Parts: sequence; C-alpha cells; structure tokens
Amino acid sequence: MIPANGEEIYRYQKVLERIFASLRDARSEPLGFALLDGDKTLPQVTPTSPQEFIKYVKLSCHEAENLFLSDEVLADLGVTWAFQRIR
Repeated sequence: MIPANGEEIYRYQKVLERIFASLRDARSEPLGFALLDGDKTLPQVTPTSPQEFIKYVKLSCHEAENLFLSDEVLADLGVTWAFQRIR
C-alpha cells in the first residue's frame, strides 16, 4: 500500500509498471491495483500508459476514506445510519 496525494497516483502506477516490466514476464492477472477516487479520471491503456501489472480501479465514492462508513460496511457490522436513542 502506497498512499498518494492528488495526481501522484498516476506517477506511482507508471513507475511500478516500469519496475515490474523489467523484472517479470507478461501475465494475465494484475499484481496490484491503483485505487482512484471517484473524482479522478480513469486512464485508458495505451503503449505509453500500460496497465499490465498495476491496473486502475475507480471508486464509486468521492474519496477512499468514504469506504470505511459505507452502507455495505455498516450493514456487515449490523449497524445502520438510523438514529438510535442511547438509554
């Protein structure tokens, strides 16, 4: 896991692609994923911007931090957003 601020994620992905391309043969499964916030642009695969080893995954939410309190996560914990009175 490498945290990135803003546009750094694109640079990190390109560097990892170059590193893995020099160390490994091509494969059908990615070695990792670059998680993009919902407001970021999902890059297209091109010869100058490969996604052979590190593929991009774009979130449906605005920020990755929002995943921690999603409806699905809360449901798994048996909690809802509904207000509950504490006695």
